Amino acid sequence: MPEWGEVSARIAAIRLPLFDVRLGRSRCRAGDQQSVAVISAGIAIDFAKATRRERPDELPNLSRWHAQLAARPS
Repeated sequence: MPEWGEVSARIAAIRLPLFDVRLGRSRCRAGDQQSVAVISAGIAIDFAKATRRERPDELPNLSRWHAQLAARPS
């Protein structure tokens, strides 16, 4: 559904910078603890690659958080 993809891309362009700011204040979105929500957010970021959407380079906290999440043992 290309139309839904375009809507999602516009929403992500607004929300990812907000997420980046929040991640600058704590290690994880919901505080310093891992949760199902945190892991789900990581999966959503990974899924963006399948849609050929790249994570913006100007979001350093998001990049740091995602790298830390990906480095955790399964």
